[in-house]
Amino acid sequence: LALQRREITGTSLLAALSFIYLFGNQGILKAVLPWFGLTTIYGLPGMVLAMTFSAFPHAVMILLASLSLSDARVYEAADSLATSEWRKFVTITLPGARYGIISAAMVVFTMAVSEFGVPKVIGANYSVLAIDIYKQVIGQQNFQIGAVVGLILLVPALVAFFVDHAVRVRQKALLSARSVPYVPKPAP
Repeated sequence: LALQRREITGTSLLAALSFIYLFGNQGILKAVLPWFGLTTIYGLPGMVLAMTFSAFPHAVMILLASLSLSDARVYEAADSLATSEWRKFVTITLPGARYGIISAAMVVFTMAVSEFGVPKVIGANYSVLAIDIYKQVIGQQNFQIGAVVGLILLVPALVAFFVDHAVRVRQKALLSARSVPYVPKPAP
């Protein structure tokens, strides 16, 4: 678990450093920031962007795995009924990927709540729970307050776990023995 946490922290530090190289005071894309109404990447807006950049690959991998379970027979039936693309998306794709969407949201939420690297590097003086734990335990040697804040940080992670578990229990098997994996048609 400690090795996994180091890997995630290293990933978030990498995202923060890449954002500094790209959008920092001497970044090569600093001129793009005013397009989004930002003057600097430091602070809360930059922290949100860097956390999004850091969590995006995790969410995409979960969603790709979820969408790969689609059954082609349902899409063929919708095509034979001349169903619009939007209706197929709303009535077939979204319900089929519901567990993946909720699971990805819970993973990203847990990563954002327990984030340490991005707030430390880009967040300026913005306070988050992981930084407060670090300050209490390492900076002030106040282990009791650090433990209390750690328990507070554990609550959202447990909530996310139980929501994910409840959705997983309700998820029905989408693929049967007769299912045909869906392969999207190439669109020009």
